[in-house]
Amino acid sequence: MEFVVRRRYGSAEDRVYIMSNGANPGIEYVATSPVELPDVVTSEPKSIHSSVFLPDPTVLLFPYLLSAVSAVYYSGAEERHEQGDEMNFLVLGVGGGSAMRFLNAAFPKFNTLGVELSKTMVGVAAQYHQAGAKPLSIEHADALTFVHTQPDARYDYILVDCFPFQNNDVDERFRSLEYLVELRRILTPNGIVALNFFESVPDSLPWKQAGFESKVRITSPVEWREGNEVVLLSCDPQMQASKFPPPFQPNNPASSRVHTYLGNLSYFD
Repeated sequence: MEFVVRRRYGSAEDRVYIMSNGANPGIEYVATSPVELPDVVTSEPKSIHSSVFLPDPTVLLFPYLLSAVSAVYYSGAEERHEQGDEMNFLVLGVGGGSAMRFLNAAFPKFNTLGVELSKTMVGVAAQYHQAGAKPLSIEHADALTFVHTQPDARYDYILVDCFPFQNNDVDERFRSLEYLVELRRILTPNGIVALNFFESVPDSLPWKQAGFESKVRITSPVEWREGNEVVLLSCDPQMQASKFPPPFQPNNPASSRVHTYLGNLSYFD
């Protein structure tokens, strides 16, 4: 499948490409590459960070992102949003901003903060802003060190979606006991962490040692990359695979789209 480079942003050390292909009109792909890409790429680039549905950029096209945001619904976010409660979401690794746009659309009263290492990518994510939509709040920082600066029990939901621009391999430091301990520290008692893995979740993941009480793995029938899984971690010992998907409580089009997808997921304790 050919991908056509439509726009280039940034320097050689921080280059972001906006691409499209004839098979999926109306979709732009946000990619990076350690080498300069030609105007036409004959195969799918390895480092596509986001796909954006131009008619509605709040649509989540990557299955793993739909899997990851299912945790928000398990935590009772819809009910709390209706009641006017406050919740804080943290997205570590913004990419093209797909997850943040969805969360802002589904839960406009909540606070969603993104952290992105690439300064160029921060600007790219902002360009898909639609008139009338809630602006993205993104901090240009390293997600590895950012968590150390945050107060205890700050966030109700944390999405960790970070990987090097050169490939799709998760940096081992995001799996380390030290990092998981920090995620646990800044998580509220009833909060949930969603970690994206670009392969099966390793058995050696030290989630118990970090202080989490439960773990759920999510796989979907069709993934962007074979073996892609999302793992949810919680301090709630009652979080079990049997409790997913959460009950359908339609609030708005953004949340309704997720619920139409949740029934096709597979959950494992």
